Amino acid sequence: MEFQHSYITPEERNSRNTFYSKLVWIIDGLRRKTDRMQFQKILEESSRAPIGNLNIRKISFPEESRLLKEWFDCGVPVFFDFGQTGLWFLLPFDIKDEAYLIHFSREEFIKVHNNEGFNELINEIIPNIQNMISGFRRKIDNMSVNKLLNPKRRTTRRRRF
Repeated sequence: MEFQHSYITPEERNSRNTFYSKLVWIIDGLRRKTDRMQFQKILEESSRAPIGNLNIRKISFPEESRLLKEWFDCGVPVFFDFGQTGLWFLLPFDIKDEAYLIHFSREEFIKVHNNEGFNELINEIIPNIQNMISGFRRKIDNMSVNKLLNPKRRTTRRRRF
């Protein structure tokens, strides 16, 4: 686990990601005065995607939060720590202009990272969530395509006078 309070360059971050075979970043979400406010704003503007029994937040414009902008393309698990409110897990996903977040209580975070929890997170939980999101996105895309191909015909009522 890498606890990050100060700024780190993308090059240094990538170097650490490569060096350590098992790495989780925990980012101080209170380092800059504006981080919490920006993060809260994007959460309020996010859409909730109830996938399975998870309540995943889809962020359509991650660049509007400096934290997400800096850590969006990290490629390994990233958790943002905002103190008493728990942690937000940034799913490692390679989708342009979209980020997916899941809220973790401190207890859930500790449970996941005890014993074999890290291996389960990396090898089972994250891939399963990524597959659910991909399936959900395909379903939405197919619904959109079907709607375009088969628009509902408007029926007009004939008025009788």
